[in-house]
Amino acid sequence: MEYRYSDYGRFTDGGLFSTGFAPTTGPGFSDFVNVSASHHLTENQVQARVSYKFDWFTAPVVAKY
Repeated sequence: MEYRYSDYGRFTDGGLFSTGFAPTTGPGFSDFVNVSASHHLTENQVQARVSYKFDWFTAPVVAKY
């Protein structure tokens, strides 16, 4: 059984988001809003493995006296 925890750190991304409205006031008015989001990426993983050797192609062991 194996357990793995991975922490990929924090980051912030941002950009412009359109409100969908036309400018309604004077010059320089924009219908875009600056939006940012903070993320913290982690991962938890559990693995289980099973191994078995199939020995079909060898001759059986026979005792000789």
